[in-house]
Amino acid sequence: MGNNLILLTAAVTPDVAFGSSLSDPKERLRQYRSAIDEWSRVADASDCDLVTVETTGSGDSLRDQVRVVDFHASEDTKQHGKGAVESAALDAAILACGLPDSSTVHKVTGRLTLRNAERLVAPLDNGARVRRTLDRTYCDTRFFSTNVKFWQTHLSGMANEVADDSGRYLEHVMAHRLMNAEYGGTAVQRFPERPMLLGVSGTTGKSYGTLWQRALSPVLLRVEGLLDTRLRLKQI
Repeated sequence: MGNNLILLTAAVTPDVAFGSSLSDPKERLRQYRSAIDEWSRVADASDCDLVTVETTGSGDSLRDQVRVVDFHASEDTKQHGKGAVESAALDAAILACGLPDSSTVHKVTGRLTLRNAERLVAPLDNGARVRRTLDRTYCDTRFFSTNVKFWQTHLSGMANEVADDSGRYLEHVMAHRLMNAEYGGTAVQRFPERPMLLGVSGTTGKSYGTLWQRALSPVLLRVEGLLDTRLRLKQI
């Protein structure tokens, strides 16, 4: 293993209890394979290793393309929802990879790619890079970067705090953990530009990266930057 990692999450044969707009394993596998091809190119360009953590017992279907960590969630973890399974899988995969504390892990929802990946997949000395709402109560877990030590100190063990049935999703739990880290003095950074996702949402079935979204992205990024600056000035 190298020092930095792109870590893809995969669920080739999803649990019907979690619900999904795309439940066909063959189509999901096709999308995972396509994304892995793209992330392999990004990993080579950014000097990162590429690993997939698979959570449905179908890791063998990807093993010819990429290193796979198989994760089998406990029934108790499954009861908390798919976000709990994902966060527990990330805990297990980061541990299994045996990375140094200083390593950077770029987590990606495995069927998605990023149009601007090579500008966003960059080493991180400490803390995390993630997109959050301006009030910091919700974060985007589809793509984020974290230092291994930061993950182990501030983000591991989130599965027990997720409760999908109560509307406390992984995005809320992680956002709360990040705020706690900031209060303790650890910086949580913004990405230098908006991550431009490509692919299909497993929850809604909507496509990311449409022509309309690509046209809006630069405008939204400028507006977001202005709002964030005003909010920070207001808080000083």
